Amino acid sequence: MAKSERQVQLPVGPHHAYCLVRDSGAQIPKFRPGMENPAQCTLRWQRGWGLTNPIDVVARIHSQDGQQCTVHYQASILALADPFGFTDKSLEQFITHLQNTLHAQQTGTPVPLPPTEERSIWVNVAIIGCVVVVLAVIVLVGIVAALMR
Repeated sequence: MAKSERQVQLPVGPHHAYCLVRDSGAQIPKFRPGMENPAQCTLRWQRGWGLTNPIDVVARIHSQDGQQCTVHYQASILALADPFGFTDKSLEQFITHLQNTLHAQQTGTPVPLPPTEERSIWVNVAIIGCVVVVLAVIVLVGIVAALMR
């Protein structure tokens, strides 16, 4: 499994950080909530299934003291490597929306929409397109070879 990890410092207590991470993560499009463990301050979201680049994002909240927390994000993809950066882009989505949500709460402004990520769809379409073209070339070469006999 390919993994990416990031840490974010939050100037809030552990309970507030847990609620903030849970609420902001639930708003990320295409990710569905998975495991939620308030006792260990752990949350998980999942996207995709099978051959559609399934990604798991896990957030663990560690309290440094009563007033600050560290959120440890870990994204993993069901592949040996992540050459297209799916895990990094997913972590950027979660962290950006978490910071925007915290800023909105502190300033009393509305929470902005979470960032969207369409790159994975285009990468999948390009890969499928390449496979179709290669298969078409193989069939075409087979037909030409059969006609040349």
